[in-house]
Amino acid sequence: LVAELEDRFGRMPKEARALVDVVRLRWRAMGLGIEKAKVKNGLMLLWFPSDGRSPYYKSHTFGAILKYVSRNPAKFVLKQNNNKVYLTVRNVEDLGAACDTLDAMKAAIVSEKPTSAE
Repeated sequence: LVAELEDRFGRMPKEARALVDVVRLRWRAMGLGIEKAKVKNGLMLLWFPSDGRSPYYKSHTFGAILKYVSRNPAKFVLKQNNNKVYLTVRNVEDLGAACDTLDAMKAAIVSEKPTSAE
């Protein structure tokens, strides 16, 4: 999409590129079942479904994310606050790095066999 826009209208301003990157980040997050994603001050915060009884928490996707983040505790910290579960990801310099992190999570999930039907 960006290539098509730039082909037609010329180079996008950095603010417009940042907006496109935010949309990319949200799409990737939604693809992993994440309700909200935020990147600020070198951290990415990812909020999981707010309903603690959501079937998401028993899904292959959530289990694979837990397994993925447990392999690197220096980078990922899973927290719960006011019954909301969220993941803090350290050392995320920009939106591109945030998207790369979510892509790596998705690849890890796809590479694992589901343990049960979702």
